[in-house]
Amino acid sequence: MMRGTLLAFEKADFVHGHITPLSFIQLENMFSKLGLESVAKGVAGPIPLFHFTGFSRFSLLRNTLLPLLYPFMSGPKKGRALVYVLRKKR
Repeated sequence: MMRGTLLAFEKADFVHGHITPLSFIQLENMFSKLGLESVAKGVAGPIPLFHFTGFSRFSLLRNTLLPLLYPFMSGPKKGRALVYVLRKKR
């Protein structure tokens, strides 16, 4: 929020194909509208509590606040990416 971007969705990340972050709510609403149901849902890639990609005032603040706020965050937070197995509704 402080930099106007999300982790892994900055200009340098575009080479990896990260262009549009979607929340789990957006994904599940989209699946429902497309007539798909979730058979299984999981996570991939751990979210580190501490990020050491470069030193700045922002990284210092993030590394100080994130561990304190993590217990109060809601929604899926155990991985960098959500993984769904879907099938068409019958």
